[in-house]
Amino acid sequence: MYLLSFGFEKPFFLSFKQAQELGGHVKAGAKSIQVVFWKMREHNNTDGSIDKIPMLRYYRVFHIDSVEGIDLIKIPQLQSHDREFNSIEACESIMDNWLDKPEIETGKSHACYIPSRDVIQMPDPRTFYTDSGYFSVLFHEACYSN
Repeated sequence: MYLLSFGFEKPFFLSFKQAQELGGHVKAGAKSIQVVFWKMREHNNTDGSIDKIPMLRYYRVFHIDSVEGIDLIKIPQLQSHDREFNSIEACESIMDNWLDKPEIETGKSHACYIPSRDVIQMPDPRTFYTDSGYFSVLFHEACYSN
């Protein structure tokens, strides 16, 4: 949903090198976005102990719409996701007991908070991959209302 705030509907990004490896090229004038990759690396010490060290790398990536020449079969297709939603009681309780909570509208194309209406719009809970994922996004949007 965060990508929609940049105007992107597809969640596919490539580095310049990845685009070339797939037989494509970045369109002239295309703007890149900086992304951060991080992970914990293990370092083996001489005494046999292992230290975990954070590692960060920065990359510049281009949205798939800024790349030409890639065979469409190499681009993943977006498929709608529908599954059984099992609400989380503790999360429901938080929302139910919030006295001045904004109105929550479901079934929308993306998640957002609309301050002028004091409304949180959310996609259908069944479209999230996990139940906790739905509530994570809902609570994220709820933070904007205070």
